[in-house]
Amino acid sequence: PGSSQRQMVTRPGSRGAKELFLQGTSVEWGRALQQYSPTVQAIGKSRKKEHELVRWDVWLRKELPKAYKDKGFLTKDELQIVMNWKITRGTFRPLMKLLLSNSEEDVTQATRLALACLQENSSVEKKIRGSVDALCQLRGIGPATASAVLSPFVPELIPFMADEAIEGAGLERKYTLGCCCELANLLSTKAKELGEEWNAELVGRAMWARGLSEVHGVDSPSEAGPEIMSSANLPKPAKRKPEADEAAVSAQRKKRASKSAKP
Repeated sequence: PGSSQRQMVTRPGSRGAKELFLQGTSVEWGRALQQYSPTVQAIGKSRKKEHELVRWDVWLRKELPKAYKDKGFLTKDELQIVMNWKITRGTFRPLMKLLLSNSEEDVTQATRLALACLQENSSVEKKIRGSVDALCQLRGIGPATASAVLSPFVPELIPFMADEAIEGAGLERKYTLGCCCELANLLSTKAKELGEEWNAELVGRAMWARGLSEVHGVDSPSEAGPEIMSSANLPKPAKRKPEADEAAVSAQRKKRASKSAKP
């Protein structure tokens, strides 16, 4: 009473994220990361955009880094996908109209500058501040959206500023450049504790999944293991049995013999 400031309500998933951050074992971290994709699917389904959110999420993690590296910049259409992903996976905010008001030239220039800042021979904090600030020159993009653009490209440097990751790491939920740098530092430190397979973005993703999977009733996987995309985790094609190969060769021989016996 008497306070002029409005109390910010903690996100429902932040409790689970905080428990994982403070007390999680390596097994629990692995299980949390395995829950990421099912949780994305559950949230998409709850918002009647299951297929769209899953598609945007896969594109963001796999295609955006390649597009950014190959071209050296991003297009307005690509930023639109990032924004759709962000406002569907997280809290909706009416930012799309502002984003689309940027010219293609401004988008190219800002994303080129952000990439140049990341490639500078400077401190980690300077790289983060420079690249995020470059993207924030565009209308509709603040530090949180900038982190969504950059985290798939430099996951070891910049994690996405998910509300659950921010609050789970013990920070006040602020969408500022300072908060972005603090979160990056905390999650990078945790990644080093967990081992070389982890990075800041994977830590944040696991925290988000742990918190939101509980909220949306997503079942916990029975076995642990980081959901790290590598050839070791891809399904291998089934091998043909030797007997089947021999039978196929035998059939071909009989077929050729039958043809040669005909007049």
